Amino acid sequence: MKPMLTALRLCTLTLFTLLVSSGVLFAQGTIPGTAPAAAHDPTPANWPYPWRVGEDIDYKIIYGAVNVGKVTCETDWIKTNGLDLVRIKVKVKSNRLISAVYPIEGTLESLVDPVTFRPLISTRVMREGKRRTNEINVFNRNTMTGHWESITKKKKKDFKIGPDTLDVLSFMYDLRGTPLTVGTSTKKQVMSDEKVYDLELKFEKKERLKVVKVGKIDCIKVRPTATFNGLVSLKDKGDITAWVSNDARKICTKIVAETPFANLKIVLTDVDGPGTDKWVK
Repeated sequence: MKPMLTALRLCTLTLFTLLVSSGVLFAQGTIPGTAPAAAHDPTPANWPYPWRVGEDIDYKIIYGAVNVGKVTCETDWIKTNGLDLVRIKVKVKSNRLISAVYPIEGTLESLVDPVTFRPLISTRVMREGKRRTNEINVFNRNTMTGHWESITKKKKKDFKIGPDTLDVLSFMYDLRGTPLTVGTSTKKQVMSDEKVYDLELKFEKKERLKVVKVGKIDCIKVRPTATFNGLVSLKDKGDITAWVSNDARKICTKIVAETPFANLKIVLTDVDGPGTDKWVK
């Protein structure tokens, strides 16, 4: 059981570090001072992304051949301080089997400027067994500084950011506006776990994957490399590969993390929300 639990914890770190967790938790929470946006659609006229706010994506988590949990990715509009912002929320939850011995449940939430698509504030609230995590990040674009604070650990840290520094959630959705050309790569600066990483994604080759409810889909195989202060950091967490649909939506269809025990997979199960394409029919 211990290898499976270790792998499930790896899955949360994999998803939060790569692509695609404060809502359904050990305590209900959300970013203060926010409220649902008005009924009108605040989408900017020059919105560059193939996805629309309101899209929901579901994944299942598989360790070896065993289904051990689920991940949901949600987007909606909220209003804060008179501004319409995009809220991105990713929730992870272990199933009953795993939760009986080592419950994993949590949410990562980010508020993003819809014009620049740069994060303003993000929160992370997690429960992993007896471990609790409650963190907040604030991005100040005027001073080019970020502020990280752990409520549970009672620690604070300030760090430098660039004009294009993203958090994990804004990164995974901003990536969907990037051309996926085999043989090329893209680089982004991403803040995670109180550090700013230089993340490179290499678009290796085309492959066809079978996706539930949709059928066979042309995908691009993607391999990430993250560095902090010039040191490679993802290798410590196993070899990670992702597949992204080679169409307008650019949805992550699968993530595989190799571990010493068994492969951990995050597999797409459902897409809902605005649109009339094959994904939401």
